[in-house]
Amino acid sequence: KAELEKTLRQLRQKESGNVADDLAKNAVSRGNLRLAAAVVEVENPQALRELGARTAGQLGEGVVVIGSPIGEGKVSLVAFASPAAIAAGHKAGDIVRNLTAELGGKGGGKPDFAMGGGQHPEKLAPVIQSFSLKP
Repeated sequence: KAELEKTLRQLRQKESGNVADDLAKNAVSRGNLRLAAAVVEVENPQALRELGARTAGQLGEGVVVIGSPIGEGKVSLVAFASPAAIAAGHKAGDIVRNLTAELGGKGGGKPDFAMGGGQHPEKLAPVIQSFSLKP
């Protein structure tokens, strides 16, 4: 059983790496910053955090905002901001606080990483798609 769980964990990490690659490759450039924003399918908030961290590591300077439906009627959201993004005024804690408010929830964190949740899965895609890096 332990061997099976280990294999499953390795497969999930590989899949997460592929998703992170795709998110980073499809990031939108805004000046010297890049934005990777998407709705993804993950099992739990921890998996979302790991995927966000992996994407941020591949993105370079910019912001990662990803969310996922988690359980019945709930969503989880994470944001990562690089040092250059923070210097330009894009703080992960503020981003998550603003987006989760639109999702009927709350969240926050530090300038470089934040996490939160909400109650409206139907609003997740429009909220994330409407997010952009304001100049």
